[in-house]
Amino acid sequence: MVDIIILISGNSKRMGQEKALLPFSENKSFVCQLIQTYLKLQKSNIFVLVNPKNENTIKQVCYKFKDRLTFVTNTEAEKGRHWSIITGLKQIEKGRAVFIQNIDNPFTSINILQAMLKDYRADSFLVPQFKGKNGHPLLLGSALVEEMKRDENSIVDLKSFLNKHEKRSLITQEETILANINTPEEYKKWFPNLFKSII
Repeated sequence: MVDIIILISGNSKRMGQEKALLPFSENKSFVCQLIQTYLKLQKSNIFVLVNPKNENTIKQVCYKFKDRLTFVTNTEAEKGRHWSIITGLKQIEKGRAVFIQNIDNPFTSINILQAMLKDYRADSFLVPQFKGKNGHPLLLGSALVEEMKRDENSIVDLKSFLNKHEKRSLITQEETILANINTPEEYKKWFPNLFKSII
């Protein structure tokens, strides 16, 4: 019913190092944490979007999960985030919904994912919401997935595409859905005890 796209095809310029490899804990990176969370969803395919520069490194880090992952290389990352998403969506079979997961929010929980799936509708998109603020991940209905694949060349960005469709929200008390870790300062905010390990 649902597949997953994990976006790691950006260049992590503001962070100054590969965000996917940042420590989530003393022995686990952002990307490994997210993969382990999404593997708890049964019968789901996980597509990891990488770029030519980080492809080999990400594959090495994720080696123990290799049989459960499909790596997709975005060779046109300069076109923006929406193009990475479209590149991933081309791998999705018709009729399946998709979780769009940014690498800069590693806190996604299985509880959030399961609650979102219970509220799923094919003709809309769903986001978790904390105190009126939208968070991550995004659950894209199967009808929207097919529309993005069909109209790929006319889509300017994800926001303008989503604005044409019904948005639905899942209210949650998990503030971590708002995390958007793109700089060392943002990493320090969420991981004060691990910050020294990245500088």
